[in-house]
Amino acid sequence: MGKSQWEQVYLFLKEKGFSIFSPGQKIGKCTEPYIVLKYDGAVQHMTYSTDDDIYTILCYVPKLKYSLLDGLIQSVRKAMKEFHPQLIITGNVSGSVYEEEIEAHVSSIEYRNHKKR
Repeated sequence: MGKSQWEQVYLFLKEKGFSIFSPGQKIGKCTEPYIVLKYDGAVQHMTYSTDDDIYTILCYVPKLKYSLLDGLIQSVRKAMKEFHPQLIITGNVSGSVYEEEIEAHVSSIEYRNHKKR
């Protein structure tokens, strides 16, 4: 059986040198920049018999290193261009929020891929 789209992206980003985790895998305070790859379900693509799988890449930087966030986002976006047209950025890049519990600033980038039902 082939690798899932999620697994392909995860392994690709790991190979590119990103510190990457699946949801719930990273525990504790944020001390260095890292990313989390998350599958966010599927939605119908317009009225066609196609669905869009949604993948979100969460970018984390430590509390006192906010200035690194934009660079991390841009690095991820640049790397992910290699997946185009298989995965397409939706244009949804969230503004940052601060997560007190892990002392990190986080922003997300959303990607979609089309697949026949």
